[in-house]
Amino acid sequence: MLKMIIADDDEIIRSRLVNRIDWTAIGYEIADQAADGRELLEKTKELKPDVVLTDIKMPFMSGIEFVEEIKRSQLKTEIVVITGYAEFEYVHKLLHLGVYGYILKPLDKEELKECMRKLYEKVMHSKKVEKLFKKELRAGEKTEDYTLPGPKKREFIETFLKNKQDETMVLLGAIHQDMLEKSVLPDKMQQCYMHLFNGIYRALKEEDKVDNEIKSLMLTLFEDFSELKEEQELLDFAGSLIERLFGRLCKIEDEKANIHLQKALSYIDKHFAENLTMAEVANRIGVSYGYLSYILNESVEGGFVRILRNRRMEESKKLLTQTDYKIYDIAERVGFANSRYFSTMFYADIGMTPAEYRRKNFREKDEKN
Repeated sequence: MLKMIIADDDEIIRSRLVNRIDWTAIGYEIADQAADGRELLEKTKELKPDVVLTDIKMPFMSGIEFVEEIKRSQLKTEIVVITGYAEFEYVHKLLHLGVYGYILKPLDKEELKECMRKLYEKVMHSKKVEKLFKKELRAGEKTEDYTLPGPKKREFIETFLKNKQDETMVLLGAIHQDMLEKSVLPDKMQQCYMHLFNGIYRALKEEDKVDNEIKSLMLTLFEDFSELKEEQELLDFAGSLIERLFGRLCKIEDEKANIHLQKALSYIDKHFAENLTMAEVANRIGVSYGYLSYILNESVEGGFVRILRNRRMEESKKLLTQTDYKIYDIAERVGFANSRYFSTMFYADIGMTPAEYRRKNFREKDEKN
């Protein structure tokens, strides 16, 4: 059974959630209830439930504040939020914070049950993976007749974490060859490989790079590896697992980069008229200057400078064609220090001066009318 806390400030709704669903039948026990965000936080920290089902709007502490506090506390509690269309804009932020899912009001009983069934499978799968790794960890690093050399293991894991796939594969082959030369039996090879991948898994967890797919890949190591009996099969399987791990980690990095890119573009879009710097954007969205420079340059040739200038040009064209503002007013409104520099940049990008662009645009509008 998974422990769950149900929270809603409406006593009638909370009672219906608790009593109108056979939670035991889908694997849950109600550990407690909460009527406001502060109470929910206290009980979650005290009871450490597997799951919290909560309304997004709660007195004293909002759903977003609750989730942020749970993440800071590093609790493994999964969270499902209940939300109405009026609060739907908050759902995207909650999902980025790691909330498992959401249910829209008015509640559909079957939809809620299906969501909780899937969450049950996810949590139980994660528990199974953790249990297997803890068991493997307790087994120790030494096999009956072979000890995996510590320096080789460290070098292998460090190379893997540096995202050097080719070098990692070379080191994997070297470790395998070392075991062959020392006549290590296949079952002992299995143990060595498990220790090796266990080290990778722990290192990835420390860097917060383990998602459900990574867990599933590692679980195959325990479920499938024991069936292999030939030395070459073991090496091929380990090599395949390394390739699949690299593939998933690349996707995770791409997903994170896209989230950071969208945050950066959104911030630039809102603050382009200010004396904006890339250092300020990086600080505001919580990434390093170098990392932001990299993802912006990957997105647009010219990176931050080009993106900022494009946004300023876009706004200046709109002001030129939709307002009677003077050129120097427009220059100031879009973030240029003076109108001469603005005109120079505008001509370089658009191929005509701001005044020419305004005259041409109004002439084209008049022709259409």
